[in-house]
Amino acid sequence: MLEDRISALIATLAEMECAIGALSEIQTQAGLARVNVLLRSLRSGDVGAALRRHWRASRPGGRGGGVRLVLSAVS
Repeated sequence: MLEDRISALIATLAEMECAIGALSEIQTQAGLARVNVLLRSLRSGDVGAALRRHWRASRPGGRGGGVRLVLSAVS
């Protein structure tokens, strides 16, 4: 009885470790995709849009509210 419960717990922990690994991989891929979009925008010359996208993506809660990024060009 106790051995069965322990075996079930160990199996559950192993599944959870696999799930955490998969989620970490997804998080890494999402971060890399954000960086690629930022680099593409920078290369196209649209620095303002690139920084706004990066700023929105990196803020907790995503869109709306919060601090506003203001860019100004100095000649």
